[in-house]
Amino acid sequence: MTLTTDPTATTPDATSRRARRPGGYSGLLAGVGAYGIWGLFPLYFRELRGISSWEIAGFRVVATVVATWAFLAVKRDFSWVRGALRRGVRGRLVLAGFAIASNWLIYVWAVANGHVVDAAIGYYINPLVTVAVGVVVLHERLTKLQKIALAFGAASVCVLSFAYGKVPWIALGLALTFAAYGYLKKTTGLQPIQSLAAETTALLPFAVVGLGLIARFDRLDSLHAPTKAKFFLLVIGVVTAVPLVMFGMAAAKIPLAQVGLLQYIAPTMVMFCGVALLNEHVSGVRFVGVLFVWAALVLLAVDAVTKGDARSHPRSWRQSSRRFDVTLRADVPRRWPLHRRPEHGRSRTRRGQSRETARHGRYGQADQRCAMGWRR
Repeated sequence: MTLTTDPTATTPDATSRRARRPGGYSGLLAGVGAYGIWGLFPLYFRELRGISSWEIAGFRVVATVVATWAFLAVKRDFSWVRGALRRGVRGRLVLAGFAIASNWLIYVWAVANGHVVDAAIGYYINPLVTVAVGVVVLHERLTKLQKIALAFGAASVCVLSFAYGKVPWIALGLALTFAAYGYLKKTTGLQPIQSLAAETTALLPFAVVGLGLIARFDRLDSLHAPTKAKFFLLVIGVVTAVPLVMFGMAAAKIPLAQVGLLQYIAPTMVMFCGVALLNEHVSGVRFVGVLFVWAALVLLAVDAVTKGDARSHPRSWRQSSRRFDVTLRADVPRRWPLHRRPEHGRSRTRRGQSRETARHGRYGQADQRCAMGWRR
């Protein structure tokens, strides 16, 4: 048996080396930038507080359609459109569009009515809801840490319900709609910017009809808004598309575990904006509920990092990600261990290669490593 290494294969620590390359740094910066922009959204939508939430959602759909398709036109990226028009994919894209539109509507209403902290709690709870969706819909098995994290999440919902005197529908609504959106988006197989373009295009007729009805009853608040608010409303499509493009760059260049840890930047910044900049009050009971959420997120982060280390550092050389191209030796019985086979240097080779290979020549190191694997 002759072994040749695959030049495209990665070593066990390739993932960690990839994060240290310049591309890994640019991916990390892109991820931090994307979640940083999302974290500043409360300040952005605060400037639109004189405009109704329905009107903002409608303009956001229309502007996002224009921005995303302009970006795709610059890249000449249209090969995915035919696949997106298939019956099953098309239905999931429409449902994903309604899910993200509902999420936008709840978020804008929460910011306009002084519930920024509740919006932050909703995005903190979102990873827990995503895990629960995986259990209920995909029948996934939970680790011990994930079970404890879900218990902390349920306790936080109970504490917040006690603090409000009712179910925290803003936080739960944001978490449920975004978890549903993430699940539907994952099943489409499209890149983030492609998926957003298709989803908002499916919602475009509804947005146009809604804006037409608002204009019909002379309730377009944007016509009477100040110039600054009109400008923010004009660029809302670009503001929506840019962080998604940056997120796609990050997901392509850095490990998924790092992307998962970066997602907590946005709700932390949202909560800071609500408490420090917008002067929202957080009672002691609400703070206890937030502490339960943070404890659950710490457990999920530890579980994700532990899984990532287990994948990156296999127990033995035979479990590593190095792959070998195996070709059978014509004159050696297969039942003999490699390090005891006679005429170790003779092998069946490809065109242009010598039929005589030294024991420690071109394939010598690979043969020695494989012999170690046989001995184990």
